[in-house]
Order: sequence, then C-alpha cells, then structure tokens
Amino acid sequence: EFEREFPFGVVRQLLEPPLAEPAAREALLASATTTGAINRDIAQQLFVTPKTVEVHLSNTYRKLGIASRRQLPGALTAAA
Repeated sequence: EFEREFPFGVVRQLLEPPLAEPAAREALLASATTTGAINRDIAQQLFVTPKTVEVHLSNTYRKLGIASRRQLPGALTAAA
C-alpha cells in the first residue's frame, strides 16, 4: 500500500500483483514506447489510430501494475 498526495487530498492505493501478461499486440506497442516513440508515431507505423495505442497501453499498464510510460522498461524486463 502506498499514499500519493494530490491537490484534492491523499489517495491510498493497494499494491496488487499484476493481473496477467500483456497480449501480443499490447506487448508490441509497449516495447515500441521504450524507444521514445510517441503514440501518434506508433499508430502510424502499425496502421492503427492513436486511440487504439492509448487503449492497448492502458491495458498493459493495468496488467503490469504500473502507472506510467516511464515504468514500462522495468516492468517489461521483469515480466520477461
């Protein structure tokens, strides 16, 4: 459990184990972000919309138990 302070108060979040491994497409998109590519660029390379990239990355964050893109490299390494 940890606490994070926001302007509207303190939020407590329980640390939960990862829910599942990312699906193949989610893992592909997640690894593309580690190169520094932005969602729009990833979307163009894979012929999908930027919103599709956002949804896949959100699912990946949830499955890996992380909150941001900066945490992806470590989480992907740990999941491998």
